[in-house]
Amino acid sequence: MPCWPAVSTITLFPRLEEVRLENGAVPLLDYISAPSLSSVMLRGSREEEVEERQALSVLSKFAYRQDGCPRLRSLALLSVAWDGFTTENAVACLRHLPSLEHLHIAKIALFEENGHHMGHPLDIPFARALTRDPATPASLELLPRLTSLILCIDEPKPL
Repeated sequence: MPCWPAVSTITLFPRLEEVRLENGAVPLLDYISAPSLSSVMLRGSREEEVEERQALSVLSKFAYRQDGCPRLRSLALLSVAWDGFTTENAVACLRHLPSLEHLHIAKIALFEENGHHMGHPLDIPFARALTRDPATPASLELLPRLTSLILCIDEPKPL
């Protein structure tokens, strides 16, 4: 993956509506401002996964800079490594994106170690965080406009 210099200048793209960044290009999101952005896709690959902490960090900083990305309707995180995944950091990132209507997360599952499955990166606590319960108003606050949710998990690969 390329080594990116520290962000000193943000380039404004006032009319940019869609961004697709793949593999080592994901950090480019740190260098742009796009107030009209409606769709973001960050994609790794089986050979070179984008680290989850990097992808979520870049996305969170971008959303914060864009004042919650008020026009962002679609987010796809595809083949983004979830090593070190926590429900808390994923939910914190999604809380910055209240306008999302479509969320697609597809991931290569964690490896098996010594024949034991290490668990899926999209875990039960994450699924619970996305659950809506009218009796619990706080549960309705995360992604209130979500109309489409796609979660894909591949089978684990042996080490």
